[in-house]
Amino acid sequence: MKVHLSVRFVYLIHIILGAYLIYVGFQHLNTRPRQKKILSNYEYMFLILLGIIAILYHSYLWLTLNSNKLKFHLSPKFVYPFHILVGALFIYIGYQHLNGPKKDQTLSNYEYKFLILLGIVAISYHSYLWLK
Repeated sequence: MKVHLSVRFVYLIHIILGAYLIYVGFQHLNTRPRQKKILSNYEYMFLILLGIIAILYHSYLWLTLNSNKLKFHLSPKFVYPFHILVGALFIYIGYQHLNGPKKDQTLSNYEYKFLILLGIVAISYHSYLWLK
């Protein structure tokens, strides 16, 4: 059973989730170390869920791959592994946050800056494709 999504629906999902990534990144970066958390644990659980869905869905697509090109003008050999790695990053960030900081496992701000960058790229690229 193949799962096909409308091209515009894929663009819309990426634009909305890109905005969410920017929100999470900025909310974390704007929180001072001794200040109460701005983001709730539910938002980090959503990030973990998003990572699990991305890994499962794109692994399935990668394993059932029949063509050399996607509808989106990129090679599936790049797109699917990229989404799987990003999903793993979402799970890592959510898990580390929910378990609380440990001395040797605290997240630096680079992970959250990367979320902001991913959000900006997702919104920019998929908005461009939508308007093209």
